[in-house]
Amino acid sequence: NPTNSDHLVIGGDGGINITYDRGKTWDFANTVPIGQFYEIGTDNSMPYKICGGLQDNNTWCGPSMSFNPRGITNDDWYTIGGGDGFFAQPDPNDPNTVYAESQDGNLLRRNLVTGESKGIRPREEEGEKFYRFQWNSPILISAFDSNTLYYPGNFVFKSTNRGDSWTKISPELTTSVDRNTMPIMGKVPDKNTRSRHDGVQQFPAATTISESPVNRNVLWIGTDDGNVQVTRDGQNWKNVVDKIPGLPKGTYVSRVVASKGSEGTAYATFDGHRSGDFKVYVYMTTDFGENWKSISSNLPQNNGVVSVIREHPRNPNLLFVGTEFGLFASYNRGESWIQLKQNLPTVPVDDILIHSRENDLILGTHGRSIWVMDDITALEQLNDAVLGSSLHLFDTRQAVIWRTWNNKSLTSDKAFYGQNPPNGALINFYLKEPLADKETLTLTFQDAQGQTVRTVNCTRPQPQPTPTPQPGQGGGGGGGFGFGGGGPEQCTAVKGVNRYVWDLRSRPPGPQLPAAGPGGAGGGFAAALANLGFRVDPGDYTVKVKLGDKELSKPLKVVEDPRVVFSAEDRAKKRAALQKLQPLVMQAGLAQSSITTLRTNLNTAIEAWKRPGAPAVPDNVKKAADDLLKKIDGIYVNWGTPPSLVSNISAAGPPLVELPTPLNQRAAQLLFAIEGTSGAPTDWELSQMQILTGRIPPAADEVRKLVSEDLAALNAMMLEAKIPYIQPPAFGGGGGRGTRPPTDNNDEEP
Repeated sequence: NPTNSDHLVIGGDGGINITYDRGKTWDFANTVPIGQFYEIGTDNSMPYKICGGLQDNNTWCGPSMSFNPRGITNDDWYTIGGGDGFFAQPDPNDPNTVYAESQDGNLLRRNLVTGESKGIRPREEEGEKFYRFQWNSPILISAFDSNTLYYPGNFVFKSTNRGDSWTKISPELTTSVDRNTMPIMGKVPDKNTRSRHDGVQQFPAATTISESPVNRNVLWIGTDDGNVQVTRDGQNWKNVVDKIPGLPKGTYVSRVVASKGSEGTAYATFDGHRSGDFKVYVYMTTDFGENWKSISSNLPQNNGVVSVIREHPRNPNLLFVGTEFGLFASYNRGESWIQLKQNLPTVPVDDILIHSRENDLILGTHGRSIWVMDDITALEQLNDAVLGSSLHLFDTRQAVIWRTWNNKSLTSDKAFYGQNPPNGALINFYLKEPLADKETLTLTFQDAQGQTVRTVNCTRPQPQPTPTPQPGQGGGGGGGFGFGGGGPEQCTAVKGVNRYVWDLRSRPPGPQLPAAGPGGAGGGFAAALANLGFRVDPGDYTVKVKLGDKELSKPLKVVEDPRVVFSAEDRAKKRAALQKLQPLVMQAGLAQSSITTLRTNLNTAIEAWKRPGAPAVPDNVKKAADDLLKKIDGIYVNWGTPPSLVSNISAAGPPLVELPTPLNQRAAQLLFAIEGTSGAPTDWELSQMQILTGRIPPAADEVRKLVSEDLAALNAMMLEAKIPYIQPPAFGGGGGRGTRPPTDNNDEEP
């Protein structure tokens, strides 16, 4: 700091550190996502975890989703290896086993349950020359057998017992050049050379390995001295780099990736920056490397090299490349490329993965840590036919009924929360043209019996102020209502690809309660519970999208949170109880809203009549109004504490008068208790339901009569006296369930 030499800021491989006392103590600014990941790996857990190695900052693993709806914290991540972190590969069939590599070929196998690790680097036989391993040595777990590992250095090593022993399955695969004889800037390095060979211990060695997803015997190897080797039988190798046109000799192989399309197809990328060559080299072969063609096409040249290429596992025409200046995609197998940005800044992309189950695009970046685009089905299925259609609904991925809850206390702005993926069913659709004003696109969700459980109306976006982001909002599910649960989001649709996240809740029929009931006593709480709806059961669903006369549909599979054990019998008991309780909650909530609104409106009029200069009101009207206010207060105790018994100074402390719990609050608490637990209702809960079934309807009917009979009579007197009448409650006195369809309508008030 030029004005305070005690204040220093240091930026390094591990981030930003700040001192205010000239280095005696340091504050780590661990709230900025600027990690430098080299390589990443994922497992098949639910939710899956991501592992990766960071520049000079160990190898780490963490969840792709937190059960805290506020997001993923730094504490959710843990180290599994030291040094410079590079490749990290979780066992796809054993989430408690991860393989991690640090600089110069140091390889370990970590048990995440016990924390134990075992060094499994291939070792030389007695008298054999040291094996050479690259600074960033690739680990490969066979897609055909997770006990089989490949680990290349200057040879390729294979293990069939998770690294406990290794077999050499190749000859020397590099040029075996002696770099100690190679001049740098006109001088051969010697003992007086500072940072000789830039600290890299061994050269040349393998930089990349790939196994054909079609044929387990087909393996590809790339090396840092520019060789591309392939074997078709797992034993005999051929160097095919000389068949690659336009590639300078000795160019570092940044990636070789075998295609899922056919066993002879592969992609290769090269990085020449070490030789001052910043051209982009991307190639493809379909005949085991006998012939190659450049697919760099319109990628920016001389503006940063390519580090990685990845083929979509289900659509071989969809390719991604990570470059020094961002992420690019091709929908036509490299004939042309477009840059993908969204909220991804211009940043080096060092690794790319596509999760086979979730279809998430996962990036390891040097400067923005790990970046995930959730569910790229729209990118996978986008083609000319889709772009030419007026409306298209993309395939859905399975949705999980996650239980989330705020399990960490609120701390400060020094706590970092990475964004969680959307919690619910991701519905992706395409619109060729924007919606017209007042035009509606409808999403309908139906169960296996064809019953509609939710209907959502999507409209064009309406101008509105940008909201201030708040941590922990919109959990979309939650352990129960109000605890990490998010209400239904509005659906807006624009030209292009759109996404709506269904929170996997049914929408209750009938009128919706106001967001916050006046007068307290659980009004807003009941509204949140009743309006949100219940979690649907696991099973097969159908989503339909309709615009005008065109309707499209896709199947949607909903599965249970894998942590939840819930029998079909108990699930049916819970569902039956909720279906019986739902109309009671709605009826009670509407009654509470009506009586509080009625009393407020009536009392406002009475107080207005008392003000100096107010128009004269006949005595019979005043008396009728006072009598009605007393009658309301007599009934009010069913729905809350009458305002006349509430302190005007402070709401803190116990109530002035101890009254029974309001009926609407009892119903809401009961609904919360049953819905918030994966189990059948208890005997006590069932007995409470029976009590409320007998009490709420007649009490709600009393409120209805206050409005339809008593207020109506008073208003008739006031109209006769030419006095402005008292506005009745908008919800009509709590009279039953109504007939409103289960719809989220963004155009009209409920």
